[in-house]
Amino acid sequence: MVVGSHLKRILNLAFSPRYLMFTNTTIGTGALVGADLIQQLATHYVYPKQDDFLKKDDCDSYKHDTRRSIGMAAGGLYFGFAGHYWYEFLDKKFPGRSIAIVSKKLMCEAIIGPPFVTVCYFIVAKTEGKTTQEWYKSFKETILYIIFSEWFGFLPLQAFNFYLLPPKYRYLCVAGLTFFYDNFLSFIFHK
Repeated sequence: MVVGSHLKRILNLAFSPRYLMFTNTTIGTGALVGADLIQQLATHYVYPKQDDFLKKDDCDSYKHDTRRSIGMAAGGLYFGFAGHYWYEFLDKKFPGRSIAIVSKKLMCEAIIGPPFVTVCYFIVAKTEGKTTQEWYKSFKETILYIIFSEWFGFLPLQAFNFYLLPPKYRYLCVAGLTFFYDNFLSFIFHK
């Protein structure tokens, strides 16, 4: 009972207007870093490169790529901070949860989503020490995957978010949904 009341108080404080931007930025960073950790582990243990099978000494030893995680954390900081203000803007510009309002929000998401992810992708690449040319080459190879997943995967899930949840939990839902999307992005960014 006591733990439940303390947890409720902490959550109410974290999702209060005073701390919501910090909470959303922390959630966004944690989602990208967590997804990257899963992808790094999966890359090593689930779908290793053929060369890794040939090197028996390296096959069992996992070495975490810290620079990659720092890059994803930088992308997560941007993702959480910008996402907080983006959803705040959408909820002020289009208040309510009618089908017409949700449709307007989804249209805005469809337009701004791919450029938003592109900036995140650029931040990750630059933080990881990649050149602009390396980023651009990778970007050209992956942009269709990003657009397709944004429009046909993420947007239908966003309809649920915009229709059912109150604005203060909007980004929490986005981060939860995007944790899976972030796994995909981490895979795409580092394939």
